[in-house]
Amino acid sequence: MFAYVLFGMLWILFSDRILSLFSSDSAQLMRWQTYKGWFFIAASAAMLFLLLNRSQTRQRAAQESLAASALQYRLLVDGAQDFAITLLDGAGRIVSWNAGARQITGFENDEVVGQSSAMLYTDEDVVDMVPDQHLQQARRNGRVESDGWCKRKDGSRYWGNTVLTALYRGDGTLYGFLRISRDLTERRVAEEHSHKLNRIHAVLSDVNQMIVRERSLPPLFAQTCQIAVERGGLRMAWIGLVDPTTKAVRPVAHAGVVDGYLEQLHIVLDDSPVGHFSPAQALCRGEVVIVESIADDPRMGPWREHALRLGYTASAAFPLVASG
Repeated sequence: MFAYVLFGMLWILFSDRILSLFSSDSAQLMRWQTYKGWFFIAASAAMLFLLLNRSQTRQRAAQESLAASALQYRLLVDGAQDFAITLLDGAGRIVSWNAGARQITGFENDEVVGQSSAMLYTDEDVVDMVPDQHLQQARRNGRVESDGWCKRKDGSRYWGNTVLTALYRGDGTLYGFLRISRDLTERRVAEEHSHKLNRIHAVLSDVNQMIVRERSLPPLFAQTCQIAVERGGLRMAWIGLVDPTTKAVRPVAHAGVVDGYLEQLHIVLDDSPVGHFSPAQALCRGEVVIVESIADDPRMGPWREHALRLGYTASAAFPLVASG
């Protein structure tokens, strides 16, 4: 455009002067000026056409490049099946997400678009205002990373590593957030299993060392319970002995949170309801008996309420056999 303006100014200033150098005939000069005007109009039209065509070509190329970039981004996002990638608006509402998010959470697009991202958090986190806290931290710091339980459509949970990043325009105004989450449930389960095995190994190792040192049973039992609680991370541990006459199991040592729980236990090795309690079954069968859920196991009936109040969630009974 600058070249066109410069050309026009030079043409106006010098074209008449150049023509007067070749002829002094006024009629001939008038004809040449007419031709000159037509030439200027034609040259101007040609130049404008070239400029417009060049501009349209550049615009078309830019649009095609933008469309290609958008397609590549969409393919990249949708192809990330192991990542739940979610775009949120400035208020934390879901704008769009990828196929990985649908696969991990079970929600379809029309079920989440326009909804608060809090629907992806557990009920406990929602009560504790965790979704709002994450948005505020991302606004303040640019991003926030967290590990925790996330909720699926069917109500189940997965352990997710989530990164929430604030998105800003060129002028610095916030327009949304990018939320990327990975399902690390299998890794967490494996880590917990490894941690439990390490704790069990530590307990067995300490107990074996203590057995070598301690020959008296009362301190041996007491220290075994203490090791199980301190090294094994148990809420409570106790040891009981069977009275050979009454077949009743009498607690002789314990550690951890008890609060009267052992005093209300009446365990007898018979066919009565208390004979179905896990310690009694372990002694009768000579094998380990595990209660995976105290809240749901019918064998815990008489003792369930007290156990849950003390924070017991599961239990295991191991038979001890004296020899020699």
